Formats: sequence, C-alpha cells, structure tokens
Amino acid sequence: MDYEKISKAAEIISKKVLTPIIYMAEHEDWVEFICFCDGKITIREIYETEQLVKNEIGMDVEIIDIREFPELERPEIISEYSLIHSENPLIEKLFTASMMTDYQNLMDEKRSMLERKRECGTYFLM
Repeated sequence: MDYEKISKAAEIISKKVLTPIIYMAEHEDWVEFICFCDGKITIREIYETEQLVKNEIGMDVEIIDIREFPELERPEIISEYSLIHSENPLIEKLFTASMMTDYQNLMDEKRSMLERKRECGTYFLM
C-alpha cells in the first residue's frame, strides 16, 4: 500500500477512534490496524471507521484495540507491525514501556507459580 493511503487511513482512524498510536500489518487482501482506543469508543464506531478506511484504501480493514490481545502477544505486535501514527515520540515510548511492563508482570507471575509448584507440589495455595 502506498504512503498516501497509509497516511489517509491513519488520519481517519486517529480522528474517529481517538487513538494516540496506530500499528499496521498488511496481509494479502486486507489490512490490520492495531491501536489503543479511547475507552468511550463503541464497537459500532470502530465498525463505521473500518468502513470509511475500507472505502478510502480499497481493501478490507480490521481495527483492533491492542488490549484485546493477551499480554504475551503485545510485544510481538509492537516489534513486528509497522508504526504508522504516533501523536508524539514520548507517547510511543510510554506505550511501549507499558506493554513491556505488562509482559514482565505476566512473566513474573509465571515464575512465581513455577516456584510455588517446586516448593509446595501445587500451583495453588490451600
């Protein structure tokens, strides 16, 4: 997809879904946009925005809030998808740090459970 279409898509999504950051992955016949949606945005508004972007770029579109993905997948999205919109570099850094903190907390919880299993013979305390 060319730069103009990507820019137009990012502009539409950032205004309609009120997101400070947008990642994109282009597939064969559709485009996936991952963003951090405003909590007040409804599914209907996301669907309407998908239709606007689809009409603008001529491809099927899916807009997904990154919070719909498990913490384990979020660092992968940040590293493998293309960043196409960020309100400013500080927000991008804060967003990335937040996603990495969520991932680290998940790994700490996993380590704690494995340690508990090793010490007590069970994952759960009774």
